[in-house]
Amino acid sequence: MKLRKDIVAAMFILVSSIQTAGAQIVLSDLNFWKFERIENEALRGGPSVQLNTRPLVEKIAEKDNEPLFHLRKIGFEYTSSSNIPSNQQREGIWITKGDNYHFYSEMGLVDEDYTIWIEPKMIASENLSLDEHPEGAFHPRSGDHILRYPEESEAYAKGFLHSGYGLFPFANWYLFLGKDNQKFGAGKHDSLHFSNSAEPFPMVRLGMISPYSGSWGNLSFLAYYGQMEADREVPNAKFSGMRFDWNSDQYFEVGVSRSWFAGGKEQNNSFSHTYWDLTNELFKPKSGIESRSDFRNQQIVLDFRIKIPVLKTVLYGEWGREDHQFALKDSIIYWDSTHGYILGLKNIDLFFPGFFWLFEKANNVQPSRYGASAPWYNHSEYKSGWTYKKQTLGHHMGADSQDLFFALGFEGPQFSIMFYQDAEEHGIRTIELNRRELKMETGFKGFWNFMPDFYWDFEFQMQKYKNFGEVTDNTIESTMVIMGIRYQI
Repeated sequence: MKLRKDIVAAMFILVSSIQTAGAQIVLSDLNFWKFERIENEALRGGPSVQLNTRPLVEKIAEKDNEPLFHLRKIGFEYTSSSNIPSNQQREGIWITKGDNYHFYSEMGLVDEDYTIWIEPKMIASENLSLDEHPEGAFHPRSGDHILRYPEESEAYAKGFLHSGYGLFPFANWYLFLGKDNQKFGAGKHDSLHFSNSAEPFPMVRLGMISPYSGSWGNLSFLAYYGQMEADREVPNAKFSGMRFDWNSDQYFEVGVSRSWFAGGKEQNNSFSHTYWDLTNELFKPKSGIESRSDFRNQQIVLDFRIKIPVLKTVLYGEWGREDHQFALKDSIIYWDSTHGYILGLKNIDLFFPGFFWLFEKANNVQPSRYGASAPWYNHSEYKSGWTYKKQTLGHHMGADSQDLFFALGFEGPQFSIMFYQDAEEHGIRTIELNRRELKMETGFKGFWNFMPDFYWDFEFQMQKYKNFGEVTDNTIESTMVIMGIRYQI
């Protein structure tokens, strides 16, 4: 009880110490190149912005104290896959086998007192049959809960509201009601804890418009409380969490995220159990009746970004625990049990302005001193794991896997391109070597700002799987193409 009072008091002091913002605000999209440009400007001596908590809060210029209709984006995208579908970091939008057509827009009313934002989409997908490869329908080691093929078994077309929310600013805070994607962590190829491969889910979110600044740096806070779908092992579970992000003016950014599944059908759905206990119960009960009733699937992840402007280099990473056990003493002794990590390095302007290279490794394999298991993104009570609508909320590599990513390219204001190679290995501790699935991707992606506010987006990728679907000597190849044109302010 004392800890709860301390947290309430701290939040009151924080809110009281900040003047009213009075700004018209929207949430940014999650475009890869947008965040790279902001980071590169900081490496060249520009302003330092917190980038590990996404989306960013963006302020819109006021106009005669009237609500401003803001059209941020409208576009068309054509995608095609010769064999294997993909939804990696696509916010639930599948590239199915065959041809796909995707129309989208983002717009809303932006006022000092509220923002009403919508992202309508229309999709038509050929979705050719994959009956010849049923073994690959689910991601390896996911307990048959993370799809690699769309749930639809034939061609489909639909229009829907992909994202929609109301944003209500007060003081230096905003209250979010609706659904929109968010992404936590420093990873560039993907993030460990909270990524954007799944579509948005309904939530209430409380966040800061601008970080609270002091002589010690800049601190921001975000909390959310979400509702999961009915079609899962524990229907209508709650998914909630909180995040702190701190950065210095120039060199460092450090964040911590803690999220969990709790509640749902025939579970304790009180706010105290599904959210408030996040603040004072860091570990699962060790013994007693509460250990059998503590149905909560949780993660805690630390992330960091170290910028070295003199070398124009950034070292970044993430480290976390899946369902951290029992007590602080146990976690110190067994610090590497159920842990996962990302470690990356990026350098810019090495040969000429805009040139960059980066290397990133991700791994969530249970260390060999413990029993072979696949704890990340899986769970014994919440058997649907770290998913929403059978799409992963975490890193696309899935459980018991590692991912090695290398890229080089050019980042500029009118044109950017990145050539990359990615290697994944699935089932490292939990499946015999001759059946272990290996995936290799080679490709390039980028954009061309060919005239003011108009962009051409492109990506080409070749994939090769060995032991596809954990079937020995089952080799599958696939080619993916993405081309799009968008108008974006």
